Amino acid sequence: MMHRVTRATNWLKQSKQERKQADLLRWVQTIIDRVEYKGWQFIVTEREPGTITLTMRGSLQDSDNPDRVIEVSSTIAVSGKTLDGRDGNLLLRLTQQMIEGMELHEVREWFCFDGIRVSNPHLSPNSR
Repeated sequence: MMHRVTRATNWLKQSKQERKQADLLRWVQTIIDRVEYKGWQFIVTEREPGTITLTMRGSLQDSDNPDRVIEVSSTIAVSGKTLDGRDGNLLLRLTQQMIEGMELHEVREWFCFDGIRVSNPHLSPNSR
């Protein structure tokens, strides 16, 4: 019973905006928890009030040393206002775009002509 009272008291102490942000964060988490891609991990956090971050982590074969597996990650920050309409399709599109950005980066690392890498995303100003 004490736990319920403490939770209710904490909830009442929060401002309406804080409650709204906490609810939004939980909503994003429930959507992202259902996303699956290559066994990668998706992590939802609140960077600062009003901004939600989505981090994607996975393991990939190293293009410089194919016998080695490396851990990679990508993070995007999304304004809570962008997601305030609770549009699950928008959240899924943002997540898919993040995956596509990571995969495009990998294509640029692995695509070779006569054994020479055509483009090296690590040498470009925008490494995506």
